[in-house]
Amino acid sequence: MDNQKPHYLEHRKRLRERFLKAPEAVPDSEIIELLLGYVIHRKDVKLPSKDIIFEIKKLSNIFDGNLKSVKGVGSETVCFFRILQEFIVRYEYQKVEDTSLDLSKTDYVYRFLKPKIAHASKEIFVIILLNAKNKFIKCKKVREGFIASVNIAAREIIEFAIENDALGVIIAHNHPSKDPHPSESDLIRTKEICHALYHTGVTLLDHMIVSSHEYYSMSAYGHVGQFYDEAKRVLGKR
Repeated sequence: MDNQKPHYLEHRKRLRERFLKAPEAVPDSEIIELLLGYVIHRKDVKLPSKDIIFEIKKLSNIFDGNLKSVKGVGSETVCFFRILQEFIVRYEYQKVEDTSLDLSKTDYVYRFLKPKIAHASKEIFVIILLNAKNKFIKCKKVREGFIASVNIAAREIIEFAIENDALGVIIAHNHPSKDPHPSESDLIRTKEICHALYHTGVTLLDHMIVSSHEYYSMSAYGHVGQFYDEAKRVLGKR
């Protein structure tokens, strides 16, 4: 009887040793190979790992790609990466929550939002509450369909902010098309929300549209300031 261990076990051992010695030197396909080794125990996963990279092009697309189309990838692997995605979402959220991260910088907001909504196949609308120093208070996620009704959105924003003693609000949603540029309806809705919030004491700081690789900040591009200037002319001084 041949008691020789499968060749891939020694390969996995060497790969783990290389990773522990110099993680940054390990290529993306081998990072995936290391991960798959914890899901697929009795099979060489080198080829499926390379096929995954071929399918998704680069590691940052891992939650966007169609892993089911890759030969050798089953439901357990798909489930594993969904768990990994949720782990990252919770890690980023709790890190912000625990450290009261300053979210006045759009890059920080995008870093927080990306794992949360950027990879979703449906539009998701998010409300982030901040205090007077732009520190994070709370985040609320409302799923598909919410963004279509501005009146409900404005009321929801106001109630959520008042309940949590928030003075600043950042709203955001994703574009599954991966193009973060705002549509005409996105701009109209943002304008109406600015007007609805104008006399409430709650300020809309930004409306961000995110995709898996980039984002669009309506504040950075001057839209939010413009909408508040229009509100001042139409509704009077606060």
